[in-house]
Amino acid sequence: MKTSIEFSYSKPIITALTIVLITFVLLHFEAFDNPNRPKVWIMHFITAYSLIAGISYLTFHFIFKKYKDPNNWTFGKDIVALLFILTFVLLYILIFNSIYINYIDENFIDSYVYDGRLYYYLIFIGNVNFGAIKFLDFYVFYKKKSKNNIQNIDNQKIVLVGKNKHEKIKLEIEDLVMIEALGNYVLVHYLNHEKQIEKDIIRNSFSLISEQIQSTDQMLKIHRSYIVNVSKIINLETRKRKVLVKIKFIDELIPVSKSVVESLKEVLLIN
Repeated sequence: MKTSIEFSYSKPIITALTIVLITFVLLHFEAFDNPNRPKVWIMHFITAYSLIAGISYLTFHFIFKKYKDPNNWTFGKDIVALLFILTFVLLYILIFNSIYINYIDENFIDSYVYDGRLYYYLIFIGNVNFGAIKFLDFYVFYKKKSKNNIQNIDNQKIVLVGKNKHEKIKLEIEDLVMIEALGNYVLVHYLNHEKQIEKDIIRNSFSLISEQIQSTDQMLKIHRSYIVNVSKIINLETRKRKVLVKIKFIDELIPVSKSVVESLKEVLLIN
Protein backbone atom coordinates (compact mmCIF):
# COMPACT_ATOMS: atom_id res chain seq x y z
CA MET A 1 0.00 0.00 0.00
CA LYS A 2 1.40 3.37 -1.05
CA THR A 3 1.89 6.08 1.56
CA SER A 4 3.41 9.55 1.63
CA ILE A 5 6.64 11.02 3.06
CA GLU A 6 5.87 14.47 1.68
CA PHE A 7 6.56 16.28 4.97
CA SER A 8 9.30 14.16 6.56
CA TYR A 9 11.36 13.81 3.35
CA SER A 10 11.38 17.50 2.44
CA LYS A 11 11.65 18.88 6.01
CA PRO A 12 13.90 16.52 8.02
CA ILE A 13 14.97 19.14 10.59
CA ILE A 14 11.38 20.16 11.38
CA THR A 15 10.44 16.47 11.52
CA ALA A 16 13.24 15.80 14.01
CA LEU A 17 12.20 18.76 16.19
CA THR A 18 8.59 17.51 16.14
CA ILE A 19 9.78 14.11 17.35
CA VAL A 20 11.86 15.75 20.11
CA LEU A 21 8.84 17.75 21.30
CA ILE A 22 6.44 14.78 21.29
CA THR A 23 8.95 12.57 23.12
CA PHE A 24 9.64 15.26 25.72
CA VAL A 25 5.91 15.80 26.38
CA LEU A 26 5.22 12.07 26.73
CA LEU A 27 8.10 11.55 29.13
CA HIS A 28 7.67 14.74 31.15
CA PHE A 29 3.91 14.62 31.62
CA GLU A 30 3.85 10.85 32.07
CA ALA A 31 1.43 9.82 29.39
CA PHE A 32 1.89 6.25 30.65
CA ASP A 33 2.13 4.88 34.16
CA ASN A 34 5.60 5.78 35.44
CA PRO A 35 6.78 5.59 39.03
CA ASN A 36 8.15 8.78 40.53
CA ARG A 37 11.52 9.52 39.03
CA PRO A 38 14.43 11.18 40.83
CA LYS A 39 15.08 14.81 39.95
CA VAL A 40 18.35 14.02 38.20
CA TRP A 41 16.47 11.71 35.82
CA ILE A 42 14.09 14.50 34.90
CA MET A 43 16.89 17.03 34.39
CA HIS A 44 19.23 14.86 32.38
CA PHE A 45 17.49 11.85 30.95
CA ILE A 46 14.18 13.23 29.70
CA THR A 47 16.00 15.97 27.81
CA ALA A 48 18.69 13.59 26.57
CA TYR A 49 16.25 10.88 25.50
CA SER A 50 14.09 13.43 23.68
CA LEU A 51 17.10 14.76 21.76
CA ILE A 52 18.20 11.20 21.02
CA ALA A 53 14.81 10.49 19.41
CA GLY A 54 15.25 13.42 17.01
CA ILE A 55 18.90 12.63 16.30
CA SER A 56 17.97 9.03 15.53
CA TYR A 57 15.50 10.18 12.88
CA LEU A 58 18.14 12.45 11.31
CA THR A 59 20.64 9.57 11.36
CA PHE A 60 18.22 7.37 9.45
CA HIS A 61 17.26 10.17 7.04
CA PHE A 62 20.77 11.12 5.99
CA ILE A 63 22.10 7.55 5.81
CA PHE A 64 19.23 6.25 3.72
CA LYS A 65 18.17 9.43 1.90
CA LYS A 66 19.37 8.21 -1.48
CA TYR A 67 17.16 5.12 -1.12
CA LYS A 68 14.03 7.13 -0.18
CA ASP A 69 11.88 7.69 -3.23
CA PRO A 70 8.82 9.88 -2.47
CA ASN A 71 7.19 8.63 -5.66
CA ASN A 72 7.39 5.00 -4.58
CA TRP A 73 6.93 4.82 -0.82
CA THR A 74 4.89 2.08 0.84
CA PHE A 75 3.59 1.16 4.28
CA GLY A 76 6.10 -1.70 4.41
CA LYS A 77 8.95 0.80 3.97
CA ASP A 78 7.41 2.89 6.77
CA ILE A 79 7.64 -0.08 9.13
CA VAL A 80 11.24 -0.83 8.13
CA ALA A 81 12.13 2.84 8.66
CA LEU A 82 10.49 2.82 12.12
CA LEU A 83 12.47 -0.27 13.14
CA PHE A 84 15.74 1.30 11.99
CA ILE A 85 15.00 4.50 13.91
CA LEU A 86 14.10 2.59 17.09
CA THR A 87 17.36 0.66 16.75
CA PHE A 88 19.30 3.93 16.52
CA VAL A 89 17.40 5.24 19.56
CA LEU A 90 18.30 2.19 21.64
CA LEU A 91 21.95 2.37 20.54
CA TYR A 92 22.27 6.07 21.37
CA ILE A 93 20.55 5.60 24.75
CA LEU A 94 22.95 2.83 25.74
CA ILE A 95 25.91 4.98 24.66
CA PHE A 96 24.56 7.98 26.58
CA ASN A 97 23.95 5.92 29.72
CA SER A 98 27.46 4.50 29.55
CA ILE A 99 28.99 7.98 29.24
CA TYR A 100 26.77 9.33 32.02
CA ILE A 101 27.73 6.56 34.43
CA ASN A 102 31.45 6.75 33.61
CA TYR A 103 31.88 10.52 33.67
CA ILE A 104 29.01 12.05 35.66
CA ASP A 105 27.55 9.66 38.21
CA GLU A 106 29.22 6.28 38.52
CA ASN A 107 26.69 5.19 41.13
CA PHE A 108 23.69 5.83 38.88
CA ILE A 109 21.84 2.81 37.57
CA ASP A 110 19.16 3.33 34.95
CA SER A 111 16.52 0.85 36.07
CA TYR A 112 14.52 1.63 32.95
CA VAL A 113 17.09 -0.25 30.90
CA TYR A 114 17.65 -3.15 33.23
CA ASP A 115 14.03 -3.98 34.08
CA GLY A 116 12.87 -3.76 30.46
CA ARG A 117 10.62 -0.71 30.74
CA LEU A 118 12.80 1.22 28.29
CA TYR A 119 11.84 -1.17 25.49
CA TYR A 120 8.15 -0.70 26.23
CA TYR A 121 8.60 3.08 26.16
CA LEU A 122 10.53 2.83 22.89
CA ILE A 123 7.63 1.03 21.22
CA PHE A 124 4.97 3.27 22.76
CA ILE A 125 6.66 6.62 22.01
CA GLY A 126 7.88 5.37 18.64
CA ASN A 127 4.33 4.55 17.54
CA VAL A 128 2.99 7.90 18.77
CA ASN A 129 5.70 9.73 16.82
CA PHE A 130 5.08 7.53 13.79
CA GLY A 131 1.37 8.37 13.83
CA ALA A 132 2.03 12.11 14.22
CA ILE A 133 4.57 12.28 11.39
CA LYS A 134 2.39 10.24 9.03
CA PHE A 135 -0.47 12.64 9.77
CA LEU A 136 1.77 15.57 8.77
CA ASP A 137 2.96 13.68 5.68
CA PHE A 138 -0.57 13.14 4.42
CA TYR A 139 -1.73 16.61 5.45
CA VAL A 140 1.02 18.28 3.38
CA PHE A 141 0.49 15.82 0.53
CA TYR A 142 -3.24 16.53 0.18
CA LYS A 143 -2.81 20.25 0.76
CA LYS A 144 -0.35 20.47 -2.14
CA LYS A 145 -2.46 18.18 -4.26
CA SER A 146 -5.49 20.40 -3.74
CA LYS A 147 -3.50 23.52 -4.53
CA ASN A 148 -1.79 22.16 -7.62
CA ASN A 149 -4.47 19.86 -9.03
CA ILE A 150 -4.05 20.14 -12.77
CA GLN A 151 -7.74 19.53 -13.38
CA ASN A 152 -8.46 22.93 -11.89
CA ILE A 153 -6.56 24.68 -14.68
CA ASP A 154 -7.49 22.53 -17.68
CA ASN A 155 -9.21 25.45 -19.39
CA GLN A 156 -6.62 28.07 -18.52
CA LYS A 157 -5.24 30.01 -21.48
CA ILE A 158 -1.65 31.08 -21.92
CA VAL A 159 -0.26 33.69 -24.30
CA LEU A 160 3.38 33.71 -25.39
CA VAL A 161 4.44 37.07 -26.82
CA GLY A 162 7.47 37.76 -28.98
CA LYS A 163 9.50 41.00 -29.19
CA ASN A 164 7.14 42.01 -31.94
CA LYS A 165 3.90 42.31 -29.97
CA HIS A 166 1.94 41.11 -32.98
CA GLU A 167 3.84 37.83 -32.73
CA LYS A 168 1.80 35.74 -30.32
CA ILE A 169 0.92 32.14 -29.62
CA LYS A 170 -2.30 31.65 -27.65
CA LEU A 171 -2.95 28.17 -26.25
CA GLU A 172 -4.84 26.27 -23.65
CA ILE A 173 -2.34 25.33 -20.96
CA GLU A 174 -3.06 21.63 -21.45
CA ASP A 175 -1.94 21.90 -25.09
CA LEU A 176 1.43 23.46 -24.34
CA VAL A 177 3.99 20.64 -24.17
CA MET A 178 7.40 22.29 -23.93
CA ILE A 179 9.34 25.50 -24.53
CA GLU A 180 12.93 25.22 -25.72
CA ALA A 181 15.63 27.91 -25.84
CA LEU A 182 17.22 28.58 -29.27
CA GLY A 183 19.59 31.49 -28.84
CA ASN A 184 17.56 34.69 -29.30
CA TYR A 185 14.48 32.61 -30.09
CA VAL A 186 12.33 30.03 -28.35
CA LEU A 187 10.85 26.92 -29.91
CA VAL A 188 7.32 26.21 -28.68
CA HIS A 189 6.11 22.60 -28.79
CA TYR A 190 2.31 22.36 -28.59
CA LEU A 191 -0.71 20.32 -29.66
CA ASN A 192 -2.96 21.52 -32.46
CA HIS A 193 -6.74 21.05 -32.60
CA GLU A 194 -6.23 17.49 -33.77
CA LYS A 195 -3.92 16.86 -30.82
CA GLN A 196 -0.89 16.48 -33.08
CA ILE A 197 2.45 17.96 -32.03
CA GLU A 198 3.49 21.18 -33.78
CA LYS A 199 6.38 23.62 -33.34
CA ASP A 200 6.49 27.40 -33.69
CA ILE A 201 9.39 29.81 -33.23
CA ILE A 202 9.00 33.09 -31.37
CA ARG A 203 11.66 35.80 -31.42
CA ASN A 204 12.22 36.48 -27.75
CA SER A 205 14.66 35.51 -25.02
CA PHE A 206 14.07 32.37 -23.00
CA SER A 207 14.23 34.37 -19.74
CA LEU A 208 11.45 36.75 -20.83
CA ILE A 209 9.26 33.88 -21.97
CA SER A 210 9.89 32.27 -18.57
CA GLU A 211 8.59 35.40 -16.88
CA GLN A 212 5.43 35.30 -18.99
CA ILE A 213 4.47 31.90 -17.60
CA GLN A 214 5.94 32.07 -14.09
CA SER A 215 2.48 32.28 -12.51
CA THR A 216 1.43 29.01 -14.15
CA ASP A 217 2.04 26.10 -11.78
CA GLN A 218 1.64 23.55 -14.55
CA MET A 219 4.74 24.77 -16.40
CA LEU A 220 8.09 24.08 -14.75
CA LYS A 221 11.58 25.19 -15.76
CA ILE A 222 13.62 22.00 -15.41
CA HIS A 223 16.79 23.18 -17.17
CA ARG A 224 18.36 26.43 -18.32
CA SER A 225 17.03 25.66 -21.83
CA TYR A 226 13.75 23.86 -21.17
CA ILE A 227 10.34 24.55 -19.66
CA VAL A 228 7.96 21.60 -19.66
CA ASN A 229 4.31 20.92 -18.91
CA VAL A 230 4.39 18.64 -15.86
CA SER A 231 1.18 16.89 -16.94
CA LYS A 232 3.05 15.63 -20.02
CA ILE A 233 5.91 14.03 -18.08
CA ILE A 234 5.99 10.24 -18.36
CA ASN A 235 8.92 9.40 -16.11
CA LEU A 236 12.42 10.25 -14.92
CA GLU A 237 15.49 8.32 -15.98
CA THR A 238 19.08 8.37 -14.80
CA ARG A 239 21.82 7.72 -17.34
CA LYS A 240 25.51 8.15 -16.57
CA ARG A 241 24.62 10.14 -13.43
CA LYS A 242 22.49 12.54 -15.46
CA VAL A 243 18.77 12.87 -14.78
CA LEU A 244 16.59 12.95 -17.89
CA VAL A 245 12.85 13.24 -18.34
CA LYS A 246 10.61 11.54 -20.90
CA ILE A 247 7.78 13.75 -22.18
CA LYS A 248 4.72 12.79 -24.18
CA PHE A 249 4.94 13.73 -27.88
CA ILE A 250 8.69 14.46 -27.60
CA ASP A 251 11.04 11.85 -29.04
CA GLU A 252 14.27 12.78 -27.26
CA LEU A 253 14.91 12.71 -23.51
CA ILE A 254 15.17 16.16 -21.91
CA PRO A 255 17.91 16.94 -19.34
CA VAL A 256 17.02 18.02 -15.81
CA SER A 257 19.24 20.34 -13.76
CA LYS A 258 20.45 18.84 -10.48
CA SER A 259 18.98 21.75 -8.53
CA VAL A 260 15.51 20.94 -9.87
CA VAL A 261 15.44 17.16 -9.39
CA GLU A 262 13.95 17.16 -5.88
CA SER A 263 11.27 19.75 -6.62
CA LEU A 264 10.39 17.90 -9.84
CA LYS A 265 9.94 14.67 -7.87
CA GLU A 266 7.58 16.48 -5.53
CA VAL A 267 5.53 17.77 -8.46
CA LEU A 268 5.34 14.29 -9.97
CA LEU A 269 4.20 12.89 -6.63
CA ILE A 270 1.38 15.46 -6.60
CA ASN A 271 0.34 14.75 -10.11
